[in-house]
Amino acid sequence: MSGIRVTYSGLISLSGGVIAVMASMVFTVLVTRKLLPEEYGAWGVISGVLMYVVLIGTITSFWTTREISRGRYVGKTQMIGTSFLSVIGVIAYLLISFFLGYQTEVKIEHLLLASFLIPTSIFLGALQAINLGKHPQVISYGNLAFGISQIPNGIIFVYFLGMGVNGVILSVIISQIISILVLTFFAKDYLVGNFQYNILKKWFSLSWISLYPSIGMFLGPGLQITIFTIITGSLVGVAYWIASIVVISIISLSSLMSTAVYPKLLEGNNKSFIQSNLTHLFFVGILFTVIAISFGKHALFVLNPIYVDAYPIVIILSVGGFLVVIINLFKQMLTAVETVDLNEKSTKSEYLKSKLFTVHTAQNIASAITLILLVIGLVVLSKINATDLIYLEYWAFVSLVLEISFFFYLYIRIKRIFDFKFETVSILKYILVSAGIFGSLNYVSEIFLNYQSGIFDFVLILVIITSVGIFAYLLINYLIDHRSRELVNSIITELKHISK
Repeated sequence: MSGIRVTYSGLISLSGGVIAVMASMVFTVLVTRKLLPEEYGAWGVISGVLMYVVLIGTITSFWTTREISRGRYVGKTQMIGTSFLSVIGVIAYLLISFFLGYQTEVKIEHLLLASFLIPTSIFLGALQAINLGKHPQVISYGNLAFGISQIPNGIIFVYFLGMGVNGVILSVIISQIISILVLTFFAKDYLVGNFQYNILKKWFSLSWISLYPSIGMFLGPGLQITIFTIITGSLVGVAYWIASIVVISIISLSSLMSTAVYPKLLEGNNKSFIQSNLTHLFFVGILFTVIAISFGKHALFVLNPIYVDAYPIVIILSVGGFLVVIINLFKQMLTAVETVDLNEKSTKSEYLKSKLFTVHTAQNIASAITLILLVIGLVVLSKINATDLIYLEYWAFVSLVLEISFFFYLYIRIKRIFDFKFETVSILKYILVSAGIFGSLNYVSEIFLNYQSGIFDFVLILVIITSVGIFAYLLINYLIDHRSRELVNSIITELKHISK
């Protein structure tokens, strides 16, 4: 019998994720309040480069989750392979850094210090892949350790020592190491056994499969930020974009409700849980999306009053952020039911025809189109001396259109395999209830919130108002929607189980 419980893992992951994000937000506020926009923009550029350099780790982590979910102990092989990939990643990053130091205003000292984030990020991803295979909820423990430890690190290096971008980098490095230690503890049972050279050789020989999805990621946010910086020459614009991404990051938390879907499907043919999990995902996702839209302006003010003008960007990105959550679930579902890698004699042609390859083709094409349209648009807008906000609105709108297109493509494909439907009545309830509650609270907040008060008082009142809205959302939907009652009852059941 499977040890993975989808709803249980989802609830644990979501709870841990919320706390981790709240802690990370405290760190982010420390950073945005202490760093100049140009400095925060520099950190955004560095983060973008790191984002696609560490993708090299997927060469092993992609297969590790699939192997462990099917009962194979490949953790030690994964760790050795990860060590080798870390070296390659650092070399690649350093080469890119020298180019960026010449082409942008990012200081070379910041770029060089950030090279230490390559091995920590790759090892962190490797351990997450191991734990995802059997205990998906454990990843939230690592995220908790990372988020909470960022606060004292930020206070020391950024606030008191005033180390600027270098302080941010050091804080993240130390927090990643702490997260690695936590995840290693839970993964220790899967790090036993012998190093299996044949498996590692297979993973590297199939790296074109594991890296193929990374093409879309490579052409995505990291490279887009770099291109934006080179064409516009604006680190302030990057700072606005990163601040907007921070605000909508709450939406990505909803994906934690489906953390266990991928490994659960890898274990066998049981698909009965998909319907309820999808509706639960909408229940949480719509809540977080409406919160981001309703209080996006307030959140930007908390980060730094100078970012309030980016509120229109937050609205566009919020809609896209919710679509990305559903898109990622659809991709996981499609690739999880693919069995081509179970046959050791599968040919290259069979892999090319498999969902491991074809699912990501459309996204890679969409990412390439987005990048092309971004470059064209930025060049044209630069000729008319457009403002940073005009640049960013165009960027956000292009991304949204492509995300909508990709969503419909995946939906058509997934309906051929999975027997589920969008429970439109429940979803409509979630939209109407959340819009009514948070629309009203947004109006009320303008009465009670004082933008001239201290940041602590402002945040405290904002948290209270948001908490009231969340409670009202849960209560009303519990009374009028059976799926909501199902989810709340699951939470109560798990709490009783823990108390025993």
